[in-house]
Amino acid sequence: ASVTKVDDVTGAPLQGAKFEVYPAADPYATECAATPAASSTPIEVTEGGATATEFESDEYGVVRVPGLHAGDNNGGYFGSRCYVFKETVAPVGYKLPTGGEEYTAVRVQPGSEVAVEPQEIVNAAIPAVVPVAPTVTQATCTVSGELTAPTVDRLLEAGEWPRHAHRI
Repeated sequence: ASVTKVDDVTGAPLQGAKFEVYPAADPYATECAATPAASSTPIEVTEGGATATEFESDEYGVVRVPGLHAGDNNGGYFGSRCYVFKETVAPVGYKLPTGGEEYTAVRVQPGSEVAVEPQEIVNAAIPAVVPVAPTVTQATCTVSGELTAPTVDRLLEAGEWPRHAHRI
């Protein structure tokens, strides 16, 4: 099965999202719910001799999870089956959903490479932070006449002498 990870505003595909896949609490429900089966662990998929429990969106935003089936382990056939995808890593520059939003119910059916529903999972971008350059202001003061130690002391007391200036 596969789904596509996309930007929630532009619909552009997103690379780098990572997911774990869990059996659904009710795998043959009419309406799939984003609730993993109690005490379940991520589904392990073995393909080409490698076993994986985490699946990443490619440059086209596609997350492929091979081997998800619609039947049961006893050879029973069902028209479709529900799984739960859990986003564990968001694409760079995007928010990782939390508070239950990281779970997405996915329905698969036999013979289909693409999930029946949903076909896309969206992510919201992290708002851009525009750096603000600090403003540096340098204070100057003009003093006329002769600067003697008592004059400097009087200016310091009045707050008119720059704090970083050296005494004479």
